[in-house]
Amino acid sequence: MARQEADSQLSEAQPIALLTYAEGDVIVQSPDTSEGEPAAEPVEIHAAGGLPVYEIVRFGTTLSVNGNVTIVCYNNTVYQVQGRTDVQIAGGPCFNPTPLPHNVPGGDMIPGDDGTLILTEVPLEEEADYGRIPIIISPRNTVLLTQPTMLRWVEQAEAETYRLSLINAPGASPLLIQADEPNCTENAITTPLRICTYPWPATWSLPTGESAFLAIAGRTSVASPWLDSDRSRILLITDELKMAVDNDIAEIQLRSLDEVTERLLTAGIYWEAGIYGDAIAYYLAAQNQVGAPLLSIRLGDLYRAIELQRFAFDAYQQAAQQLDQRDDPILRAAVEFGFGAVYFTRGDFQKAESHLSTSLQLYEEVGTPKQITAVQSHLEDVRQRIP
Repeated sequence: MARQEADSQLSEAQPIALLTYAEGDVIVQSPDTSEGEPAAEPVEIHAAGGLPVYEIVRFGTTLSVNGNVTIVCYNNTVYQVQGRTDVQIAGGPCFNPTPLPHNVPGGDMIPGDDGTLILTEVPLEEEADYGRIPIIISPRNTVLLTQPTMLRWVEQAEAETYRLSLINAPGASPLLIQADEPNCTENAITTPLRICTYPWPATWSLPTGESAFLAIAGRTSVASPWLDSDRSRILLITDELKMAVDNDIAEIQLRSLDEVTERLLTAGIYWEAGIYGDAIAYYLAAQNQVGAPLLSIRLGDLYRAIELQRFAFDAYQQAAQQLDQRDDPILRAAVEFGFGAVYFTRGDFQKAESHLSTSLQLYEEVGTPKQITAVQSHLEDVRQRIP
């Protein structure tokens, strides 16, 4: 695409890139809005030793750099600035001839522009199930790079015994364990219920390229019935997919990027390949280091992808609290959609409609056509379900 064509398709102040890493001193000055309102206050970044940033960059933003920064553009290119200079991000810098691997879409960095503006009607994890049955945390509905080493689940209230089962895996016999055998620890999201961890049974082996289903059942006494968890669909990565993933990661490593950006792009590759567990692990680690709202939104989207609605809702709440410190309309719109999607799954269509309406209004203010179209379609569906 020619630069003139690309620039003409971008309205003023639309998100165009993500500032992922900064070393030294950087000032991010957003442009004035299309309505002529003054720009937001400049963001000053002081990172003597180099820091992850995760700052959305809009069309027309000026970066005053005294050091090094890395920008991942939404058109699937990467741009690095070094030294002491001012650069305006207005199409040109984001249309250089250094593309990323095809499996690292620029849209992976845009909240709601990577397939996450989707509503799930039939939940695998019901809010009312917490405490009643075990809730599998990991591995959960994901492609796996290697054989698992640990199982994690939310405990069943007053459980005496658990039965671990792996279906469609030859030779994987069910295993009975007492409720005091796993290591169970407190967790803010599931309190008062704890999250239990137990080693993956040594006799279990996943077949390559074929789906297996993990189930954990609990019972409160010998005389009580077994209450099964939902089934987690897990798939050991095929040789073909692993080769494609490895090739894309190798291409990223050839770019000589900073570690922060490299890991973020690797997480994007995992996301695209359905390797959700590893993608979640990356975003959790990054969130603990930085606490950026974009990371919390990505976590919420990933938790929705593996059908953990309570965890998704908590991630969106964290993002909302972070945005209270310094708001951003496109991130707020993604948070509102996330809330709406969770309420939709829970069957609370009134609350879903309220949050989706707010999301649509914010996307319209920013002017992002793909998101506007997607949210409008879902909003019509939700409104038809309200009595």
